[in-house]
Amino acid sequence: MQIKLDRGQFLGVKNIFFAPWDRRILHMKNTMIRLSSPEAVQEFVNAAGRCSFDIDAKHNRIIVDAKSFLGVLGLSSNPISVYSHGEDSAFEKTLEKFAIC
Repeated sequence: MQIKLDRGQFLGVKNIFFAPWDRRILHMKNTMIRLSSPEAVQEFVNAAGRCSFDIDAKHNRIIVDAKSFLGVLGLSSNPISVYSHGEDSAFEKTLEKFAIC
């Protein structure tokens, strides 16, 4: 995770994002997962869809909404970084199921 200072300047800090336009600190959790089948993708997307907060899935430079089946399916052949912008115990269990490390 990174802290955005101003106009693209970043400091490497885990689990905190500073948005200078609203002066709040938002906590994010980063988890690496691997989804090996379309059924696993569907289970992950369904769990993400039940959350009220934003969840992003990222591989290299590609970032998609984790609630999008087609977006996550396109990333599923690679390890995926999942950034959750909130907390939900059921979603955490799903993340643990597919976690790499």
